[in-house]
Amino acid sequence: MSEVRVLVFSLCTIACATAACGRTGLDQGFDTTNVTAGTAGSGIGNGESGSAGNGGDTFGQGGVAGKSARPPTAVAIPCGDSACAPGAQICCLQRGRRQDTATCIDANAEALARYAALCQEGDLVPIVEPEVLMDGTHTIERYFEVTQQTLESVFHAMYEHRIVLEGMLLKPNMVLSGKDCPQQASVQEVAKATVSCLKRVVPAAVPGIVFLSGGQTDQQATEHLNAMNQLPGLPWQLSFSYGRALQAPVLKAWKGEQANVAKAQEAFHHRAWCNSKARFGKYTEDMETAKAA
Repeated sequence: MSEVRVLVFSLCTIACATAACGRTGLDQGFDTTNVTAGTAGSGIGNGESGSAGNGGDTFGQGGVAGKSARPPTAVAIPCGDSACAPGAQICCLQRGRRQDTATCIDANAEALARYAALCQEGDLVPIVEPEVLMDGTHTIERYFEVTQQTLESVFHAMYEHRIVLEGMLLKPNMVLSGKDCPQQASVQEVAKATVSCLKRVVPAAVPGIVFLSGGQTDQQATEHLNAMNQLPGLPWQLSFSYGRALQAPVLKAWKGEQANVAKAQEAFHHRAWCNSKARFGKYTEDMETAKAA
């Protein structure tokens, strides 16, 4: 069965050093007992918690003591003959079981908001990362719907926890066709759909959106970011926080051999250079074969 999956989890960036001991806030070790995010001195631990009434579904609780939250809950959209119609039920894949997950999306959104509150209490900038996976045969229209639903839940939870939107970054997926969808959206279609989806949900007070690559090829991720930054009327800064789209060409050049380290470093520099141009909408395909400045 083909599907779209959603992983909701969070990372945070080191944003403030603690002068008293010369360590960053991530190293301080927050209290993980009696958690009440949004109040002074609270903390949240790593791991999973059960979602009561949902048959064993879990949601992540991301700690801020030098660790990122785990992504335990996967949400899927079945893509049978009729399942991809508008309003098709979202279900959960948790250790091979399918379950209703509207509540679990909200539970993960709640965990993200609690995490963001704790980061801001510790003078850290939270990078809030809700991801809708591109695996499956779903259309870009269906991906749009699920991404919007997920982001709506996340921002509602952050509002409830009084997150200072000006002091956070959002790290979402782009709105794409499923990896196995027979009709792949063009670069311009992806750019327009992604920006349109974000404009419906993400407040202009959020200063920056840093996209994850989510399984795109390195060049696709660059092209999509570039196209988005060429669109008018963007209320936020659009940049990148790629993993695989930066690492893939590096690993290919390195091959685990010491003799290839210089080639790997050159590949990384080139990929970062291409994305730095896309960050401002100034990337061109010719840059793939040009030497990085």
